[in-house]
Amino acid sequence: MNLRSGIGWKFPPLDGGEGQGFEHAGMAHFQGDLLGCLAREVIQNSLDARRDDRKPVEVTFEMKDIDLHRHLGGDELQRHILACHDAAEGEKAKRFFADAAASLLDAESIPCLGISDGNTTGLGEKQWKALVKMQGDSAKQDSISGGSFGIGKNAPFAVSPLRTVCYWTCATNGRKNIERFQAKAILMSHEWPVDGAVEATQGAGYYGMLDACSEIRQPRIPSVFRNLNRRGKPVGGTAVWVTGFHTEGKWQKKIARSVIANYFYAIDHGRLDVLLDPGDAPENPTTSLGRGSLKDAFDHLDVNAEMDPDLRDARTFWAVQHGRSPTFEENLAELGTVKLWIEIGDEMPKKVALIRGTGMLVTAYQRGLRRFSGLRNFAAVCVFESDPANELLRRMENPAHDQFEPERLPEQDRREGRATLDRVVKWIRTKLNEEAAPPETGEVVDLDELARFLPDLDAPGPLEAGREDGLGEKAFGTPGAVRQVHRRRARPGRLPTTAEHEAGGEAGDSGGASLGVGGDGTGEGRGGAGDGDRTGGTGPRGGTGHTTISVRDVRMLPVPGHERHARVAFTPEASGKVHLSIEEAGDSMAEPIHGVRLFNETGHEITAAGIELEANRRIFVVAKAHKSLSGVALRLTTAPIDP
Repeated sequence: MNLRSGIGWKFPPLDGGEGQGFEHAGMAHFQGDLLGCLAREVIQNSLDARRDDRKPVEVTFEMKDIDLHRHLGGDELQRHILACHDAAEGEKAKRFFADAAASLLDAESIPCLGISDGNTTGLGEKQWKALVKMQGDSAKQDSISGGSFGIGKNAPFAVSPLRTVCYWTCATNGRKNIERFQAKAILMSHEWPVDGAVEATQGAGYYGMLDACSEIRQPRIPSVFRNLNRRGKPVGGTAVWVTGFHTEGKWQKKIARSVIANYFYAIDHGRLDVLLDPGDAPENPTTSLGRGSLKDAFDHLDVNAEMDPDLRDARTFWAVQHGRSPTFEENLAELGTVKLWIEIGDEMPKKVALIRGTGMLVTAYQRGLRRFSGLRNFAAVCVFESDPANELLRRMENPAHDQFEPERLPEQDRREGRATLDRVVKWIRTKLNEEAAPPETGEVVDLDELARFLPDLDAPGPLEAGREDGLGEKAFGTPGAVRQVHRRRARPGRLPTTAEHEAGGEAGDSGGASLGVGGDGTGEGRGGAGDGDRTGGTGPRGGTGHTTISVRDVRMLPVPGHERHARVAFTPEASGKVHLSIEEAGDSMAEPIHGVRLFNETGHEITAAGIELEANRRIFVVAKAHKSLSGVALRLTTAPIDP
């Protein structure tokens, strides 16, 4: 403690209030991927404070060895840590404080990770107080800023083996630059001598002005923590220093992966540049992440076998929108302009990336946009650019920043929030159906009656409570969709997947009629029975007409007393011979249920020879399986049998 200057460490007295133990919920929130969470949270704060929209925000990660005894009252901090060790009871806490005290005792300087930004506004008094002195509060610069829970500020503490973080900022007030500096340690309540007595302290302490634990102003700020330009002038912005940062374990690549996976859109659109201290690998393309370097960074991580599933999806999403105009761009009422990119491909993940305001990927697993049975493989990117959309979405975003949840809105706003999010989900699914519907694969019909007996395998969350979105995704707490999908029989030796059967095949491709209306002679036909050839025709397989059997009044009910049996009824709108099968509906495809047998209404088993359907004649069949069908989402498939 520097008594003459009035600067030092102070853990405010508990004064009869509630003490704090070693465990900290805010830090526990980030366990698992500490560095990834750190990068995501800190960069989001920087993007929120962007100064000039014509230039990217610049975020730099750098390592520096700092003498904490000289610049941060390390001796006094060590004594507080030892007092926490004496107060701790659990082995985990005692070990932590013993290691922390040893790291300060054994070295004159310790490694610190500094994260600083440029082209940002810095923190005004209100934002500074929310960052340093408040819990559960987030004073963002405007309504479209990324966070709103104040949890992200704990990410740097979770990475520090001293649980100590230093803050510096430079903000402009008129023409005057105002710099602030303060360090904060989140330890635990402990006993501390004051004026000859011993008093209990709070768990968090501050290094700064002892009077009211306030921040240090210039010229007293240690220069080692300031972000200065080449002329020695402060750069407007903010810097966070994580003390005692462990440098082993390829920290640059871990942070780079998080930056690319979460902020590929912001980087690709010139909103963000990230520089990482190269350490011993100055040629590593992941240490300089800008608009023109994303491909090299993706390639480098891929070649080095470090491409995790989320990063692979990010690369796909990046490629879908990179240098391209949106597939759809519409004004959705109160949400303003929404952009949607869609690309079809065999290797696509069938996911929709939702990105808002700041350019950060929020989620690719939004409720209502998880299952796309019946569509071809695709990847989609949806971006909300307008302020009204981002204000509403910010308020619905959960603390993990990975889901939009209307239940987080005030009660009076929930209906509006739910309705708005529903419209977005439905709009996206409608556009996906337009772009990714499989050619000539048949009609998909929900078998609603089975709903309460055969629930969805992956029930959506509260967003869909009590409703059906009309696009193939059932509501939370209601049963899953059971589908009838028409398929053609493939050539011998080939699986009858819907993706294989596209219009315009070779003449006589499958030989025989596919059940449906023939073409109009204007497109390519399949040939086979009928008059059509590759130029179209009047036969059942000629032309471009859809070759499906429409069904109506579909019902599926359990057989009382037999949980492995289900009764299926439907009315075909055309005649023909088909093979029926029952499959278990998965996330994006159906899986056969081994051992299931189907019986007609007279009790005879329906074999591979199939069953004759007569237009407008009600059909009844019973499915018998070797396992319980309760709680299983099913799909009924009809595949035509060529004569």
